[in-house]
Amino acid sequence: MRSHLLPAALIGALIVSSLPFSSNAFAAATLAPRAERAAEDTLQQMPLTAKQIEDFLSGREAIGDLIDKIPDDQKDEANPEVEASLDKAARSNGFKDYAEFELVASNVEFLLAGFDSKKREFVGHEAVLEQEISEIEADSEMRPRTKEKHLKELREMLSDAPTVAFPSNIALVTKYFDKLSEAFDDDE
Repeated sequence: MRSHLLPAALIGALIVSSLPFSSNAFAAATLAPRAERAAEDTLQQMPLTAKQIEDFLSGREAIGDLIDKIPDDQKDEANPEVEASLDKAARSNGFKDYAEFELVASNVEFLLAGFDSKKREFVGHEAVLEQEISEIEADSEMRPRTKEKHLKELREMLSDAPTVAFPSNIALVTKYFDKLSEAFDDDE
């Protein structure tokens, strides 16, 4: 089966700040051994199922609570007890283990980053980046150097904007858009 990997830096930049489990919250809580096993700087796109999304929605709170209990200074350390707890919580919500839960969450997050939240439709990552570029260009209060830096970064990302490897995932996330958006908003 063909692997669909995307650089984490590009994915992280595409994730809107209003989403939890973004590189700030979710990825920061990822345990180091898991990250190494999952090729820490890439996202493997996968075909999603309705059951995976429903299981994610039902399990995210319990798993989030476990992650919140991990002291910040220990989130990057290997901890077999924490890993076992996360695996158990993931299994009780229909996943093989926490790594599978995390992969589904990352795929959903990647797709949500390409949505226009007002229109509740997938417009694509390029359109989202173009909108961000327009907003920064129009921002008269931003310092010129900061503006230049952000525009350069966004334009570089735009030239490498990812495509969705499994278009059927868009329809699935669209179907669950309200619940997924609410779930991510609740976790902020």
